[in-house]
Amino acid sequence: MEPVEQSFAVNLSFRSDLETVTKGLAAIKDEYREVILLRYIEDYSIAEVAKILEKSRGAIRVTTHRALDALREAVTNIESSTTQQ
Repeated sequence: MEPVEQSFAVNLSFRSDLETVTKGLAAIKDEYREVILLRYIEDYSIAEVAKILEKSRGAIRVTTHRALDALREAVTNIESSTTQQ
């Protein structure tokens, strides 16, 4: 594969992955989406997210874990429904 073709293929794959994750985020509870966006997109620490959301650090750790599980499940469902089409 030529370098330009390879770059195009990587870009298409990234766009597909980004679209799937975006759909997955839309499919989960607002509370989970908010924590994921603050932690992994805005790059806030657990303590900072806890302060922003006015919750304990322990609650944010638990919510983050549950949110990632929910996102993983949503993305898996989206990928399997896309594969079946």
